[in-house]
Amino acid sequence: MRETLSDDVKRDPKTMETFRGLVYVKIGRIGSKSEGPDYFLQTTKAELPLKYEKRNLWMPDYHLEFFNRRMVKVTGSFEDKFFVVRTIDEIPSPDLPRPGRIALTVGASTRVNDVTIGLSEIRDSRCPTGAVCIRAGEAIAVLWASRGPTESAERFELTLEAGRPELATKNVLGARFTLTEVEPYPTVETVPDPKRQTIKLEVEDL
Repeated sequence: MRETLSDDVKRDPKTMETFRGLVYVKIGRIGSKSEGPDYFLQTTKAELPLKYEKRNLWMPDYHLEFFNRRMVKVTGSFEDKFFVVRTIDEIPSPDLPRPGRIALTVGASTRVNDVTIGLSEIRDSRCPTGAVCIRAGEAIAVLWASRGPTESAERFELTLEAGRPELATKNVLGARFTLTEVEPYPTVETVPDPKRQTIKLEVEDL
């Protein structure tokens, strides 16, 4: 049976403790000025109500809100029925949905998170390693994505360009696509054939 805070022994509020678990939010209080979110940490043994800072009941705690649906490590102490958070840090966990990581070559396609994605073309004008160039250049991946027949696919481009990280990410069909690598990188000795290059993507449902 799941434990709750009331199932536990009484704790000294001066004692710092550490827990790991999943942060989540409930909105269950009803009232003229008391309807707002409550924050909890679900551990393997207990459900702990969290509190980070003083706030009005109808206001969100923006610090805890940031960690909603993330696995974290929290340090703090118990006060009344709450675990008062002193520090909170996200931790990697296979228990949470993570962005799908895939690699594609030109002409290939795959399916991630109910989205079929394919790579149509690579245009790589990056300054080769060992060369002196006027500009750094860019690598562009021309992609398509579909949640149904490929005939209705949506086509888009993602670009790796120094100082322009926003060009590498785009939201399409309810998913976020992020271009992380185009390899191999061109050098003065070798200019790779775009048809043989590989891109690496992260795909995450929104």
